[in-house]
Amino acid sequence: MSSDRAELERQYALEREFHHRILAESDAGKRRALYAEAYRRLYAEFLCKDPRRIAFGHQPYYEAMLRPFVARRVVVDFGCGLGASAFDLARHASRVIGFEVDESLVRQAAQGARSLGLANTEFRVLTEGRIGLPPRSVDVVFSSDVAEHLHPGDFQEFLRDSFQSLRPGGWAICFTPHRAYGPHDVSGSFLPKGAEAQGLHVHEYDFIEIRQAFRDAGFQRIYTAGLSPRILAQWRLAGLFRFLRRRIETTMWLEQTRLRRSGFCAGMLELTSIYLIARKS
Repeated sequence: MSSDRAELERQYALEREFHHRILAESDAGKRRALYAEAYRRLYAEFLCKDPRRIAFGHQPYYEAMLRPFVARRVVVDFGCGLGASAFDLARHASRVIGFEVDESLVRQAAQGARSLGLANTEFRVLTEGRIGLPPRSVDVVFSSDVAEHLHPGDFQEFLRDSFQSLRPGGWAICFTPHRAYGPHDVSGSFLPKGAEAQGLHVHEYDFIEIRQAFRDAGFQRIYTAGLSPRILAQWRLAGLFRFLRRRIETTMWLEQTRLRRSGFCAGMLELTSIYLIARKS
């Protein structure tokens, strides 16, 4: 067995253990302690050993995609990890506040921001799993590859907290892998395509389920995307577009002028992911 495969199996064993412990734990406070322990160990034992994996949950094209939403605004990066997305957001936002479950991750993210001279950033440990900001105090709440790592009850609490923290007209932006193409965590290297994730992706979502979660939190204006204009044009010709709109119950970002300018529909989106944005009325 190669050393890389052995390392992957060790990571899978760690993630699988915490997957089941988090789902089995009914006490939210104890789940928060499990998150902190799991990600402290994941970063220390695996991710930080490989420089390619430090930007966990971040893609280089996010900066161009998000610029129109965050420019000169107050932004929350929920589940910021070591700060890769927060650093990109800070180049355009007036202020970025990153949140993480573990103090060591927060400390490293803050050090990274200082080394880049990003004075408009700050990083905080989540207090009782909540953002804890005053009502109507931020313009954007961003989370990338976070929803799937949370117990469904904790994700719903995060959405309610986001809704309260956003100013009217503010945006909640969520990127998460689509479960139909999973598992997307380390268990995908061991389980068949379409199986339920067994690593630290505690619960992977589809379009309809995550849209309902946003609705339950109070959001009414919800948009999703995941298809390039070329594919959408083909579907229109095939008569499938109206059917899919009824099934998914969503307005595609392609039809929104503001969102079209953002670059979300530039053909760069992955069919295996959900890109969702909700606006507070």
